Amino acid sequence: MKVKKDRIFVIVMGLVLVNLVYWFAGYLSTIVNNLTNAFFWAVLLADIIAIIGVLWLLRAYRTGRRITNENNKKDI
Repeated sequence: MKVKKDRIFVIVMGLVLVNLVYWFAGYLSTIVNNLTNAFFWAVLLADIIAIIGVLWLLRAYRTGRRITNENNKKDI
């Protein structure tokens, strides 16, 4: 059951990341087209922070899984 939850977590985080990058590109193209507005800059900044957060979360997850796998190999 743990492996299934792990796969679902990675898939969901991947979808969240793809969605954030898609919206980031959309807002970036809006800003490039000279429609500068404080709202677009704020959303762009929030997207950047969210993308970094998701990447950090996935990295921490992978590190935790690696440590768990190494500990399981030592126990055998």
